[in-house]
Amino acid sequence: MVHDVVRAVTIPVIGMGGISSGDDALEFLLVGARAVQVGTASFTDPRAIERIVAELRTRSSPPRMRRRERLDRHADRSADVTTYDAGAAQNC
Repeated sequence: MVHDVVRAVTIPVIGMGGISSGDDALEFLLVGARAVQVGTASFTDPRAIERIVAELRTRSSPPRMRRRERLDRHADRSADVTTYDAGAAQNC
């Protein structure tokens, strides 16, 4: 879904939802998000943002997943979210 939004708009896209690890954040970034927001994870772990940044910094390379696998995995995790309508957003 993030990948589709990135392709449909000309403004930066922020990835949100379910980010509790560096790998979660990296998934959003690899499909085109310019930034990510950490929300609920910070309720259970006040240092979640620090930990996630540290995990991102220690990664030597992106996960060895093909692009399609990354998109499919993200789509599975976003199944609860309403489908984005690029046409409707451009008419706002």
